[in-house]
Amino acid sequence: MFKKALLAIYLLCTTSCNLSKKIDKGLTPKEIEIFFKCALDAEFGDNDYGLKKWNKDILVFIKNPEQEQLLKEFKKIRTEINELSSGIKIIQVDVESKANFIIFFSDKYNYAAYEPSTMNYLDENFGMFWVHWNRELEIEKGSMYVDVKRTKEIDCQKHLLREELTQALGLMNDHSYDKESIFYSGWNCTTTYSLLDKKIIGLFLDEKLEAGMNSSQIKKVIGK
Repeated sequence: MFKKALLAIYLLCTTSCNLSKKIDKGLTPKEIEIFFKCALDAEFGDNDYGLKKWNKDILVFIKNPEQEQLLKEFKKIRTEINELSSGIKIIQVDVESKANFIIFFSDKYNYAAYEPSTMNYLDENFGMFWVHWNRELEIEKGSMYVDVKRTKEIDCQKHLLREELTQALGLMNDHSYDKESIFYSGWNCTTTYSLLDKKIIGLFLDEKLEAGMNSSQIKKVIGK
């Protein structure tokens, strides 16, 4: 009887553990569709065959701390992202050599000198991120910029900072579903995350979703 009791407890634990692996962020089927568009497509370059994600904390160095309003906004966005994440965190560092992600508040020439691969995209983009990943699709380092020369309005600068930093997490594509979303493909200057954004970011940064997962593997984890 003692062995049977242990077996029953073991089976109960195994079942509970399997159930605990599921992620439920309250997304509707349409929101799940939008999540896959943002997470498994790339706005520039090749389309994705799996999630590209950081598997370590993002250590950020700010190249232009004299842009005080944007520096303050970065700290706000960092806090919001960290609160949504059950895995990696964004941490600001004060020494560039310690960083794996660099932020520029400058112009396209300054950024292109640092990240030459972006050269062909910068004429039409007032904000840009660029990340590098390994064979396992784990993002290892990256950078981004906000063009403070061509973007005059501070809210638009803040929007670009939020959009590019968020997409540099691995959510690399836009959508046309929600005009209030930071991922909206049209031009806007929203400076907050919509409810949809929070759901998408929270799901993406859940530690149960791992770099390299394809859509079938993700659906099993989220129970869809």
